[in-house]
Amino acid sequence: MRILIVAPTPFFSDRGCHIRIYENTKILQGFGYDVLICTYHHGRDISGVRIKRIPYLTWYRKVEVGASWHKVYLDLILLVKTVWESIRFKPEIIYAYLIEGALIGYIASRLLRIPVIYDIQGIAAVELLEQGFIKSIALSNILKRFEMKLLGLADAVICNTFALAEKLKNKTNKEKVYLVRDMINSNNYAKARENRNERRERLGIRSETVVIYTGYFSKLHGIDMLLDAASLVVKKKIDNIRFVLIGYPEVQYRKMVTELGLEEKFIFIGRVSYEELPDYLSIGDVAISLKISATEGHGKLYHYLAAGLPTILYDTPVNHEIMGEAGLFVKTSSAEEVANAIILLLSDEKLRERLKNETIMRANLIKNCYYEDSCQMDHAIKSVLRER
Repeated sequence: MRILIVAPTPFFSDRGCHIRIYENTKILQGFGYDVLICTYHHGRDISGVRIKRIPYLTWYRKVEVGASWHKVYLDLILLVKTVWESIRFKPEIIYAYLIEGALIGYIASRLLRIPVIYDIQGIAAVELLEQGFIKSIALSNILKRFEMKLLGLADAVICNTFALAEKLKNKTNKEKVYLVRDMINSNNYAKARENRNERRERLGIRSETVVIYTGYFSKLHGIDMLLDAASLVVKKKIDNIRFVLIGYPEVQYRKMVTELGLEEKFIFIGRVSYEELPDYLSIGDVAISLKISATEGHGKLYHYLAAGLPTILYDTPVNHEIMGEAGLFVKTSSAEEVANAIILLLSDEKLRERLKNETIMRANLIKNCYYEDSCQMDHAIKSVLRER
């Protein structure tokens, strides 16, 4: 059976949404589906995945998270590409990511008379408001109604968190809403720990406790808060600590670290490939993620769990859903409270060890759920085809 995936993004760019697209594709292939991904002109090819790209546009190379007016014409070109590749590939189902993908997928599915599944990781209208791309709450509400309409038009909707699934069940036919959590290949993490000390030495890390972050660098992803908290930690004469940041874009934050006088405490790794991520996370003793979002999932937490890292994060329903009791939850978005959480984990070895054990148990529990979630995706596809 053939499935065409619509990915209106520069796939593959080694970040959240792209990791979900990749891992879901591998799951579908494992069930015997023949999968083709239609995406933008840029992004890197990744082993084992078949990709068709729109024509190369030299002036647009953005791979960072966030909306852009360029996406209007990019998505029109991607719509044409999707229809053209569908005529050639003859898929039984279109599987769409992101709100633009849902619209492209719906139009293509109606032209070709095949069903469409929408894989949603957050409410786009809320995310655009949080990013500042949309300033008006009224405009955000209009976009939200449009998005809910698109959800209603899809033959099935797949969500990555229980909280989002429950919210959408109140907005559309609950029988067609499925939960498929973010999944990763956790087998590489045990192997990565074997060379942990060697990697730390290469970075000039000796006995220091390492607080590590991986992901996109922005205020919404909590990097500004992390720097403010780190500054407070250093001011309290906590010396035996290093902060290792993995991701991009880093220029602005390197400058901020210099302005705060924290150069000796921070190591910027830059962007690393998804395949290398387990090796770099093995460097850490404690992880941190202060993402601010009312609706989005939090995929990097699965990597922190697989790496066995006690994690500092905000006290939100999504974070509790993923981490269970394996996190140190900060109640408010206060630099002082985040700093206190960092100091607590650094100074309380018993707490750190307990959270590490909780993390390992939680990672094993989630790993045992992977097959169930994979079957949910397969079930959604088969249910949609049966109803046609």
